[in-house]
Amino acid sequence: MIKCKIHIVFLLFVFISVTFAGWERTYGTSEVDDVGWSVIQTNDGGYLIAAKGTYTLIKTDSLGEIIWTRSDEGRSHLFVQTPDCDYVFTGCKDNDVLLMKIDEFGDSLWLRTYEGGGNDDGASVMQTSDGGFIIAGTADYDSYTGDGDVFIIRTDSLGYTLWTKRYEGQGKVTSMLKTTDSGFVILGSRLIVEDVPEYLYPFLIKINEMGDSLWLKVYTERDWVSSSSIAQADDSGYVIVGTEGILCGYILYIDSEGNALWDTVYYDNPVVFSSIITAGEDCFYIAGTIMLFERPRGDVYLCKIDCDVNILWDNIYYQGDNPGNGHYVSRTNDDGFIITGFTGYIGSIDSDVYLIKTDSLGDIDWVKDIPTKPQKISINVSPNPFNSSCAITAPSGATIEIYDLNGRLITPYSDGKPSSFVQKLNKGDSERSEQGVYIWQPDETISSGVYLIRATKEVETITKRVILMK
Repeated sequence: MIKCKIHIVFLLFVFISVTFAGWERTYGTSEVDDVGWSVIQTNDGGYLIAAKGTYTLIKTDSLGEIIWTRSDEGRSHLFVQTPDCDYVFTGCKDNDVLLMKIDEFGDSLWLRTYEGGGNDDGASVMQTSDGGFIIAGTADYDSYTGDGDVFIIRTDSLGYTLWTKRYEGQGKVTSMLKTTDSGFVILGSRLIVEDVPEYLYPFLIKINEMGDSLWLKVYTERDWVSSSSIAQADDSGYVIVGTEGILCGYILYIDSEGNALWDTVYYDNPVVFSSIITAGEDCFYIAGTIMLFERPRGDVYLCKIDCDVNILWDNIYYQGDNPGNGHYVSRTNDDGFIITGFTGYIGSIDSDVYLIKTDSLGDIDWVKDIPTKPQKISINVSPNPFNSSCAITAPSGATIEIYDLNGRLITPYSDGKPSSFVQKLNKGDSERSEQGVYIWQPDETISSGVYLIRATKEVETITKRVILMK
């Protein structure tokens, strides 16, 4: 009897731990435009958002409910959590680069500013191996001419300056990444206005731990590209994302020495790529904004691509009829994603910070693949949990895929359907029934655990969680 009770408790725990894999939240007031710039998961399982508008920082619990907020002058862009569970973030204050440390309750511990000549801004901060910090930002930036200096600040653990480096006339810094060789790469965009027409090019600087430049590259393959984010590939190269022109997603792949290998532009739908993170196995996740024919004002977008830039899956997210923008994505400790941006109309004091939590396939409770319509398809799995096989009821003609919680497809394909499936006759008249039944019989290589069954028919997708207990 005791053993039986233990099994019951275990099952309840499994169900609870996967039920709330996805949700959406908005934060803001009707007094100003509110925008989310970046977000991380904190050590307590909650989230911390760097924002602009009503709040500059928003701390939530694991379900997105607000714990505390801060409203400071200036802007906060990106932050790190320190080993002592405090937070350090960068941005700008009074036109100087800002570095500020707060405790887990949002109370200020110290604040430092660094003058670079006017109109200065910190774009990214990372903690160094000695407990100090390195900031990459822009100094003396002129938004009209595009002139600006790359401004690198190295501090001790209390934010006091150890050294600074400045690379003049490069443009505006957008992102920084720590590399596998303990150096850093700094990404930005350079505007050239001497000629007509004007040109915008991505640039990348590789520095060592002392801030010395190892190489500097400017990528002029295309005439107008704004660079947003960078990730390191498995081969020690780099993948840069941004936007070509106004609304074409752009990807640039370079080797470890900064040499451009190839680039590509997405023309199918107007899309802006804002943030990229690595997924391992030569795959990447990209967040941004997409404009579909049915919703031309824009919605938050998340996709997974492989090293050949094939889109493995993608999803969109929105709040009612409001447009939205995706600015930043990071992984969560359950192998899902947390995305921030805004929903609403910028400029009309009608936008709110938008926070989206998804599972490992980018799904929330239901993903809005069909604009302005809820899902029309359904899926059922029985028994669930199961031991040796389960029956999957899904729309006839649907493609069935099974993933683990890391987002890896575990069922190989054969003639458009997973080879480990056996399709049974439809219920009733097989030619007229709208539902089909498939049997999944995992082989001995599939271990016990939680799996995600995804059914796709035309442009609609729905996901169901199932528990295998061997």
